[in-house]
Amino acid sequence: MPLHRIYHPISAFSAADKAGLAEAITNLYISRGLPAFYVVVLYIPFENDSFYVGGKPTNNFIRIVSQHLARQFPDDAAKNAFMERFDTILAPFIKDKGVDWEVNDIDFSFVKLFLFSRFMSKKFLEKPGEKTDLFHLEKALMRKTNGCD
Repeated sequence: MPLHRIYHPISAFSAADKAGLAEAITNLYISRGLPAFYVVVLYIPFENDSFYVGGKPTNNFIRIVSQHLARQFPDDAAKNAFMERFDTILAPFIKDKGVDWEVNDIDFSFVKLFLFSRFMSKKFLEKPGEKTDLFHLEKALMRKTNGCD
């Protein structure tokens, strides 16, 4: 369940830009087998005097903090490949417009420590030795939701 928080100056994105970028980010995950409803893109606008870099206010900077809640990257090569794909997606909306930007990926969330649609994830995994990767979590979620467990 990826969550992307995009901190930006109020004037950085039009409504069409926001929709286009959110769709492009979502399509990245869909292409990797994740359902679209898992992907969250949150735009957080800031006033011109509310964002400082190097102790000085700026309105030409966008910071993106990405969090991968249910699936972690298996190694550095996978992380780098993701960031390269993500960079390509961001380019027409940020980079190509001459805006300074930064992406920080946080992947320290543990599958057993989040809530999803009123269920605690670890409660899905009640069977000893049940795997905690996304596929098995989704399978357990479907069992719970459909009353099969």
